[in-house]
Amino acid sequence: MPITPEQLAHLFLEGKEDEAFDAVKAYQETYSEIEMLEEFITPAMYEVGFLWEANKISVADEHLATGVCDFVLTAAVKPRAKTNSSGKTIVLFGAENEEHYLGLKMVAAVFRANGWQVYNMGPNMPIADAIAGVKRWEPDVVGVSTGFARNEERTERYLNRLMAASPKTEIILGGRYSRLHRKFEQDSRQVTVIDRLENVNSWLRQDEKGVRHATS
Repeated sequence: MPITPEQLAHLFLEGKEDEAFDAVKAYQETYSEIEMLEEFITPAMYEVGFLWEANKISVADEHLATGVCDFVLTAAVKPRAKTNSSGKTIVLFGAENEEHYLGLKMVAAVFRANGWQVYNMGPNMPIADAIAGVKRWEPDVVGVSTGFARNEERTERYLNRLMAASPKTEIILGGRYSRLHRKFEQDSRQVTVIDRLENVNSWLRQDEKGVRHATS
């Protein structure tokens, strides 16, 4: 029987790479890859985040857990033979001061599984560098993970500069606190807020059917 996400979190925190990997593989025997990412690994890392916010673990503990989780993700997620069968491209990055990268890695895996070419620029991307990357690769979609939490003003400045630099490109806003920024989705047809990994799949299915709104 699979262990709980909370138990997986403690394997991450204890640096038990092999046991964590075995737990994830056992989970995959019953559940799909997207379910493994959304319902098992993501809650485990949220648990790590909650423990850190409650001062129950140190920064070093959190970094160790992140490293173990990264190892498990790399080993458990199936490689894809085709990298661009859809003919579409997405550029991913974390907004400035967003230091977490595992969410980006999981989103990248979902897009690759659906045949997208993915350019993952990583976390904590200054806006000038983010804009340069978007101009370089001219993607169909830009995915931004924000760690600004309730700081709407900083998020708004960042997104406004990004939208001004690439007004025809759709932007997906994600991350742990993205649900707090739904005003950007309401204010601009260019922005879509996706706060759960499973909703990425829903968005992709809509994209395949051509039923999503188009940016103007």
